[in-house]
Amino acid sequence: SSDFKRVPYKLCAKLIMDCLQRMKQSKKSLQGKEARTVARLFGLPTRDSFHQTLPTLPVPMPAPNVEALWITLQRPEYYFFSMNEDLCNHYNMVSGVERANDTNMSQAMRFVARDKYRRNRMYAMLEHMAYWHTVGGEAEIASWLLWERAAMMHFDDEESAIQALESNVVFQMTISKFYDGGVGSRLAPDFPTFGEYGKGLRNFMLFQADLKERGALPPGVTSIITASVAEPVSGSHDGPPSTTANEEESISGLSKYLEKKAMFCAICGTTQRRGDTAGSLFRCARCASVYYCCKEHQRLHWKKGSHKQECMPT
Repeated sequence: SSDFKRVPYKLCAKLIMDCLQRMKQSKKSLQGKEARTVARLFGLPTRDSFHQTLPTLPVPMPAPNVEALWITLQRPEYYFFSMNEDLCNHYNMVSGVERANDTNMSQAMRFVARDKYRRNRMYAMLEHMAYWHTVGGEAEIASWLLWERAAMMHFDDEESAIQALESNVVFQMTISKFYDGGVGSRLAPDFPTFGEYGKGLRNFMLFQADLKERGALPPGVTSIITASVAEPVSGSHDGPPSTTANEEESISGLSKYLEKKAMFCAICGTTQRRGDTAGSLFRCARCASVYYCCKEHQRLHWKKGSHKQECMPT
């Protein structure tokens, strides 16, 4: 029915388990990666040794700058990494329409942060994505998320926990996704055959192009993002060390950071090659200035992106 309501997590797991049992009886049970995905998401009992161990997460480390965190959160796998559903229901409006200001941004953050369930969900989402990046060979990005996560947690009273969340840059960026970022009518390719993931690809390419041109966050974001990379947290068991581990001078602007330390796929933003030949990205052989994680994304950028017009021989 359309009468949705929040239910306990264990009940969701039971419903999924019952569904899988019916599928098994009709010889339609999930296999391989699909079965592992469902078991992992809902914590279902399984004898698969794949679920007996988890990858070791990296030591939390601060991101080099706000821009590096921003472009990471625009990657397609973060397309649903937001509180948009909660805010859409609360304000009875679609996301990406209203321009943010100090007042409505503060109200939106307070609406999400004051709910203990939503706070815990934010912590869990960051840990989940830290595992995601670790498995994908992006331990450095995972360490950034763990650093910010530690800064949100370890508060005994409710008001301190709310204030810690509201003053966190990742949380502010997550809430800002509900509002118009102010990138204007910039063109970006569509990927209709990719469904919702295609929307995430378009979103990333849009903000990537805007950041490259401006050298700064979009105007609709800079006006409401007041936080910076979190300060070290002392006294926590799983948080950042009490002294700053990264003593290198802060790099101004994402473009300089990327030139010094890493490159990312022009389509999805990942910093590692995908598939069986995991490792460093490969770059366009013609211009040697654009990087890709796989041949499919190179073809997409050539056919649907702007690289066909921009590619110039070195």
